[in-house]
Amino acid sequence: MACIRKRELTDSKGKPYLRYVVDYKDQNGIRRTPQFEKKKEADAFLDKVKRELFEGVHVAQSEAITFDKLADLYLKDCERRRRIGDAMSGNTLDLIGRLVRVHLVPAFGSDKVTDITGAKVRAFVNEKAERYSRVTVEKLITLLRDALQFGVREGYLRRNIIRDEPPRNPLPPRGQIEVPTLDHLRAIVAAVEAPLLDPKAHPPGLGRRKKNNGSRITAITVYLALTCGLRRGEICGLRWENVDFGSEVINVRHSISRRDGLKGPKSKAGLRRTPMVAVLRRHLLAMWELQERPAEGFVLTTSKGTPFGPDDLSAWHWEPVARAAEVRRADGSLMGLHSIRHAAVSLWIKAGLSDLALKEVVGHSSVNTTKDVYGHLYDADDEARHAMRNSLAVLRLSDEMAALPMQQAAN
Repeated sequence: MACIRKRELTDSKGKPYLRYVVDYKDQNGIRRTPQFEKKKEADAFLDKVKRELFEGVHVAQSEAITFDKLADLYLKDCERRRRIGDAMSGNTLDLIGRLVRVHLVPAFGSDKVTDITGAKVRAFVNEKAERYSRVTVEKLITLLRDALQFGVREGYLRRNIIRDEPPRNPLPPRGQIEVPTLDHLRAIVAAVEAPLLDPKAHPPGLGRRKKNNGSRITAITVYLALTCGLRRGEICGLRWENVDFGSEVINVRHSISRRDGLKGPKSKAGLRRTPMVAVLRRHLLAMWELQERPAEGFVLTTSKGTPFGPDDLSAWHWEPVARAAEVRRADGSLMGLHSIRHAAVSLWIKAGLSDLALKEVVGHSSVNTTKDVYGHLYDADDEARHAMRNSLAVLRLSDEMAALPMQQAAN
């Protein structure tokens, strides 16, 4: 039976002092005797031990490690995952390491992992919400949950407090994604095509290019995002062996990032086929001819023949177009190249592309992901109208019958 007993001790100077011993046996029958300076500390610990033993989640203090030690082990496991290609990119590893060092370790580093409570986590979340965005706070919650779950898996913890008591992110959800308007898109196309139609007709803000090749790179960059929905890294990583002129298809097989270089797309769902529309095919064929019809290699390359990095591609071949077309957010800043991917999705939704087809084209792992990101682009009235018409078809009623006044329909 667990109990608290007093223990009289003597310090190095012969002065007596008192400690309170919590005497209990853990779930493995091993006797544990942690000591506390104050009776209320011993009482609180005994209550905690009884509750954890009842729930089967107790870990003895002498065997518990501190969070900074757990964080170190977790980061090493993330590095291992990256080495073997287990859903861990270099960019993600860098982000995890930075968030752990800057936020999690300063907050929980000296705490025993078994002493991290729901109250401590909520206090941490509330404190971060005062200084950072909702997205950052959400990333910190997710990262702390994953680190603690690693501790559970490795036997340093018996329960994950964040799974049992999920903290609430106090910040409101992010606003809707700002998508270029149709006027923006028309201006973008004009800014892209003008230098190719007339080398002297450079729209204001669009830097002059000494070679037609530069303008062609810009056009392909924009059309791959606008007509295929490719991400920046996927545009940089596109290779000629994945451009099928015969079938008029782009096979998305690679991506390029600053940290990893050439790699697979963001997820397995990122491996996909997208149709090649006529205007994109025209520009790709022109580039293929300029490069003397290569059988393989990168489609878009620098003057040195190396592939672009995402940041350089944006700086050299998107931002001049964005400035020329005045593609800006509400706060006046330029929209990024990724916003053209959002515009593509918006156009596909308006064109009536199904949820499943949309998921496949944009390279999402599930329809829910697509709806979470782009749900606000759906026209609720059009969806309701479509659903109502489907329901009438199931009931074998025509739209005309449904439109009749109630009395007339009853006859």
